[in-house]
Amino acid sequence: AAAGGGGSDDVDEKKRLNDYDVRNSRSFSVAHEHSPSRTLFVGSLQHNVDETELKDLFLNYGRIEGIDVKRGQGSTKATYAFIRFTTIDSARRAKDAMQGRRLELLRIKVVAEIQLR
Repeated sequence: AAAGGGGSDDVDEKKRLNDYDVRNSRSFSVAHEHSPSRTLFVGSLQHNVDETELKDLFLNYGRIEGIDVKRGQGSTKATYAFIRFTTIDSARRAKDAMQGRRLELLRIKVVAEIQLR
């Protein structure tokens, strides 16, 4: 198609890119759900949450190696944490038990962290 013409080649290219994004997001989702990890991502947290509060909540599911709370700055005020367990089984139990649980006013989101290779 001519430049700026907006012909069918443009439509085909957009469809191809959209199909690529869908395939990649599906692959990401499958890899994300099936990659065992000792580290959980815990999102949708109150801004004032602290490590002690999270440790008290998650310690019931196994020994914790570390907790890293990240607080958003400026207009991005999302607060989230990474909780690293000593075993994959502990992380899996915590994820299954804590997903969607209310912590103060918010429902927290718990997912296994993606392991980058």
